[in-house]
Amino acid sequence: MLRSEVVSNAWWLAIACGGCLVKPAANGGNPTCQSWGSFATTKLTELDAQSIATGSPWLSSDGLEIYFSSNRDPLDSSHVHLYRASRGGRDKPFAAPFPVSSINLFGTVDDDPFVASNGDLWFFSNRCGGIDECLYVAQASGIPGAFEAPQQLQAYGTAPTLTDDLLTLMFARPPPGAHSGRPKQIVRATRTVAGDMFDAPVPVPNINIGTDDHSPSISGDGHTLVFASDALEPGRLHLFMATADATGTFGQPTAIMELAKGGATDSDPSLSADGTMLAFASDRDGQFDLFVGTRTCNP
Repeated sequence: MLRSEVVSNAWWLAIACGGCLVKPAANGGNPTCQSWGSFATTKLTELDAQSIATGSPWLSSDGLEIYFSSNRDPLDSSHVHLYRASRGGRDKPFAAPFPVSSINLFGTVDDDPFVASNGDLWFFSNRCGGIDECLYVAQASGIPGAFEAPQQLQAYGTAPTLTDDLLTLMFARPPPGAHSGRPKQIVRATRTVAGDMFDAPVPVPNINIGTDDHSPSISGDGHTLVFASDALEPGRLHLFMATADATGTFGQPTAIMELAKGGATDSDPSLSADGTMLAFASDRDGQFDLFVGTRTCNP
């Protein structure tokens, strides 16, 4: 059973895991690679749909599964919902996506999916009350792509992302005192034991460099953070990357210039576990679609 509630200055998430699997730490920065090549961008045209927005991708560690949000439901096209697609190899196209029916709720926004290392699905939704942006988590049901009923956390924000040990949670929080809206800032909450209380979330030092910083994606080991910010061009989002030192402190973020395109907004990054693939959303072709940047390690 999963519950959430406010406890003093901490908020609590307890999951009765039993024998649930927590995967070994996956390093998005890949410490065995001292030098990376540049990202080369490919559009996921097989997931494109004319006049339909697609965004907020989450890419699995092997690159064979993707979750994303889209307003492609013809009966509820004014709201985005969660979808899932898979493929047989990194060099193959994704099969036709299907809705995450155990999560999607008609008439609400369901967005920013993130599948944690134990298989639980984190996302944000406004089902908690109109315009509010509330975080939810749904336990894995044991059936691929299916989850138990989602439970609301007592935290307002979007784009949740966790380390593989489930001890660090990051998300984008709306302005102080607000339950939704922009500009946002990236915050971090930690705990010492999975299932125990998270400390109260606080802004991540050195990361909130613009007036609007959001869509964090943390590597499994917590070493690499990719996010979107308007620091490079006020009013327009681009992708940035930062790495942490041995103490967990992130250095100055740098823009991922090879993924940028003039006049386009790039957001919602998701870095693969080995650091070779970065899925993101961009409106460079007129509407938001999904793209993947790939790179190789230079020996």
